[in-house]
Amino acid sequence: MKKVRKIIYSVIFVVFIITLIYYKMDNNKANYSTSIVSYTENNSYVEYPCINGLKDKKKQSVINKLLKDQVFLGAKDYENKPFVDFSYPNYKFKYQSGVGLANKYIASFWYSFDGYGEVDLGSEGVMRDTSRFFCITIDMESGKKIDLPDFMVIDKRLINSSDGTHIETDYDSAANPIFHNFKDAFMVYTSKQEKDVYHIYTQQEIIDMLKDTERETTWYIDENKNINFNLDVNYVKIPYSTISDTIYPKYLAALKK
Repeated sequence: MKKVRKIIYSVIFVVFIITLIYYKMDNNKANYSTSIVSYTENNSYVEYPCINGLKDKKKQSVINKLLKDQVFLGAKDYENKPFVDFSYPNYKFKYQSGVGLANKYIASFWYSFDGYGEVDLGSEGVMRDTSRFFCITIDMESGKKIDLPDFMVIDKRLINSSDGTHIETDYDSAANPIFHNFKDAFMVYTSKQEKDVYHIYTQQEIIDMLKDTERETTWYIDENKNINFNLDVNYVKIPYSTISDTIYPKYLAALKK
């Protein structure tokens, strides 16, 4: 009888543990789905992400407007002004977009496009072929965009971060090398000896640039919880765990779940 009771208790305990694990997994899952919307306008092809199935329809509408507006507002010129306009007959855009991390607490998305053609903008100059990569990360509790200064402390710890592989940048291997540390991807030098054609910015210049929320947003969190930082064609993936001491507690907790 004791043996039977022991078996029953063991089974109950195992079932309890399995149920608890599944509960935690389910509780952290996104309570919405994501999809990509596409359309064409005046020979331009456009993609942008959207969310579906959120119980709070008002919040869903606000978030989807943010995501749709990024098509026009995400890319900015040297004066930090949006410039995308599908009305130019001799200029066309080809967009791509994608979804990174999307859980109950955070949703992160990226956009890119190639622009082709030439448009005379008068006193503002001439718009020629260009490419852009920009992003947006949403706080799914508030429904608002998360700017990088609200997500983390931007300081030397980020500048000195890496993907943990300890692989040196091979500048001779390709026109656009693969970067494994932040300093090389963002062309930062920290001493006179380091300053060269591949390292042209001081730490403070890059810190100030990343703190400037008027500029293009060029960071997002991918599905593996790497924080992707982009500078023109350069990019580096930094695992959140390697810079966890810089991420504010609310968002660090969301990444750990």
